[in-house]
Amino acid sequence: MSRSLRSKLVFAALLIGGVAASSPTSVQAQRGKAITAYEETKSGLRIAYEDGKVIEIPRERGHVKNGNAALEQAAFKDVRISSDRTRIGWMASYDICAQSYPCPIEIAVFDVVHHTRYIVNNDHGIFWRWTFLSGGRQVAVEGGFPHGEALGFFSLYNADTGKEIDHFKPTDQPEQRSPKWVQEAFPPGR
Repeated sequence: MSRSLRSKLVFAALLIGGVAASSPTSVQAQRGKAITAYEETKSGLRIAYEDGKVIEIPRERGHVKNGNAALEQAAFKDVRISSDRTRIGWMASYDICAQSYPCPIEIAVFDVVHHTRYIVNNDHGIFWRWTFLSGGRQVAVEGGFPHGEALGFFSLYNADTGKEIDHFKPTDQPEQRSPKWVQEAFPPGR
């Protein structure tokens, strides 16, 4: 069973069990609570905690602009819960590329004390894939242009600050070795 399907089944069980939706309480009340499940809704992303609390994160609006126009987030893509269950993240997709589909141009990381960090692609492309590393303390991404650039780039970020820790741009040289974090995050053949 996939992680996404398992999370959705757990979320459904929480809802069927009579957990009422509630708004976020104080930061101190949420500290140390584990994220157990998520579900994308028409208006956002619903997150369930182990203590039964449920919150909904609305689609982002105004964070990303195209000229003077504020764009609304089109989708939550590739949602993941960190292995320590203190963070949940997703690729935020917007209708900003010259494509017929929304493009993931940032990674959002939401933590149990309700802070959202945005990781923005500074290499002028989109994110292709991402994952948590180090129990959720780091975020590894791979990205590039939507079409045409086969090699792309890899970046490693601090999940708490959103700051880049390391960057790797592969070449077509066979002797070039990728950093250990790239190999851990994106093993060959996956």
